Amino acid sequence: MITYHRDCYVAETLEEVKNHVVGSLSAMASETDDPREFAEEVVLEVIQHKSYAHVAGSLDRYPTVYDLDDYEEPARNRPQQGFGERLMTPLELQEHLINKAVGQ
Repeated sequence: MITYHRDCYVAETLEEVKNHVVGSLSAMASETDDPREFAEEVVLEVIQHKSYAHVAGSLDRYPTVYDLDDYEEPARNRPQQGFGERLMTPLELQEHLINKAVGQ
């Protein structure tokens, strides 16, 4: 069983947060990190609090286990996926935050 949760403080983004939880769980179980592969199997629970919603998801599968012997580091010019450090210039970060706030 894999579980994952997020809190949503902006009501207008609840659907986006739910999609994020579903996609994250599916990707954890997928050998190809596909956020859609097991999306239909994810069970979501949304608990509404006064000022935010708690989105909890579960997937009745095991996380994919990677063999580190076969690991190849991706090229530095390839877009990054998943967790990790993201390097942005201050201008790129500002543009990203503005676009996120505007909903683009």
